Amino acid sequence: MTDLNALFLQMWVLDYQMGLFQKPYFQGLVQQGLLDAAGYKKVTGEDYVAPQA
Repeated sequence: MTDLNALFLQMWVLDYQMGLFQKPYFQGLVQQGLLDAAGYKKVTGEDYVAPQA
């Protein structure tokens, strides 16, 4: 993980904890490839489950 990615992950954790963004926002980041499943779990505390089409 690059320093920039680590910085974004820390920022997203704080954003989630403060209630600025909810799980659907982070699910979208995973779907866009901007956040991986491990990062999603670190942010939300839950495993990422891809939405069913």
